[in-house]
Amino acid sequence: MTRFSLLILFLLLAAHTVSAQVRFGIGGQIGEPTGLTIKILSPGVDLDAAAEWDFGDYVFLQGHVLLGENGLPVSNVDLNFFYGPGLFLGARENADTAFGLSANFGLSYYTGPVEIFGQLTPRLRLVPDSDFDLGAAAGVRFYP
Repeated sequence: MTRFSLLILFLLLAAHTVSAQVRFGIGGQIGEPTGLTIKILSPGVDLDAAAEWDFGDYVFLQGHVLLGENGLPVSNVDLNFFYGPGLFLGARENADTAFGLSANFGLSYYTGPVEIFGQLTPRLRLVPDSDFDLGAAAGVRFYP
């Protein structure tokens, strides 16, 4: 299975979870990773995911279960704090595949059908060797 096929499968599985009770946001983000981002808000569990790729050589996927998205007591601003654990997978042609644990911490602001967000993502790579890095991104999602 090519890395691009893996990305398409990931996006189709995410879209399959959408139902009438679920809000689904899609957009883009700049940072690590830079690319497509989705967020699924449901009564039971909230999920966010991001994907970065270049066609044929590289794909990076990360996904998080959001344990909370709580409003901050900021006057007259609907600012929310979110957090949760997750996983990431990075694959490059002719190189080892990286896999590990991550977490996501960020702020989001909703204005109508648009979410503006910023996040920090600490990552602990477990495969092919141990390493730690910190990703950060800012982006926008639209909720149709």
